[in-house]
Parts: sequence; C-alpha cells; structure tokens
Amino acid sequence: MDRRGFLTTLGLAGATTLAAPFNSTADDPQSATEFMSVLVDTTRCIGCLKCEAACAAENGLPVPDIEDKSVFEELRDTSTDQWTVVNRFQTDVGEVFVKKQCMHCNLAACSNACLTQAMYKTQEGPVIWRENKCMGCRFCMISCPFDIP
Repeated sequence: MDRRGFLTTLGLAGATTLAAPFNSTADDPQSATEFMSVLVDTTRCIGCLKCEAACAAENGLPVPDIEDKSVFEELRDTSTDQWTVVNRFQTDVGEVFVKKQCMHCNLAACSNACLTQAMYKTQEGPVIWRENKCMGCRFCMISCPFDIP
C-alpha cells in the first residue's frame, strides 16, 4: 500500500467514525415525550432552604430542618443523604446564596461514563442513581464537571 492509499483509507475510517451515531448509555433526549428540567433563578435566592426540603421529600431522603440557619456557618457539599444544598457567601455586595445540586444534564457525563448503568438518564430527563447496579468504580465522580456524584 502506498502513502496515498493509506491516507485515503485513514480518512475514510475517520469520517465513518465521526458519522456514526454517538454511543451513549443515556437515552436520546430528543425521543422523550416531555423533557423535564430544573429551573432556578439564583439571583432571587434568599436562603430559605425550602428547595433542600422539597428535594429530600421528593426523593425519600431525610428532610433537613429548614429553620436551622446555623448550616450556613460552614461550606456544605452534596451527599448521599442530601442531594441539594444551599451555601451562603459574603461578597462585596452582601450575602449571596448559591444552590448546588445535580444539573440533570442533557448529555450527562456521569451516566455516559457508568459501566453498569447505575447512573442512568431517564427518558423524562432526570439522572438517577441505582445503588443495586453500582459497582463502586467512581467513574461517574471523575466525569461529572459539577462534582455531584
């Protein structure tokens, strides 16, 4: 095989690879009957913590005490018992509250990286974690740009 034939074959192989549909463990979001998402206007957050309680109640997690404002004393991160947290930061313009939660990405890196489909993007939109399928490889943790899993 000469150089021209090799480069032609290489180019065709590359074009075929790029033209092939993206291999993803997540369902095609375009095929969903109704895509659900979470919309949060962070500029209006007053730190009431009702979103934390609602998330916990909806997902069967222990509901936090939203009257306890001492939680703002230290920086909190999401955990297996609390999937949504609100933190308070002092800035030049005053107090700012920042909500941290799973973003339920359209093409979720965590579900694409999961070898056993324990992290799974449902057809309705949310990314869910199925503990009984998880093998503990932590690829989801490495791949998520938001440090959620």
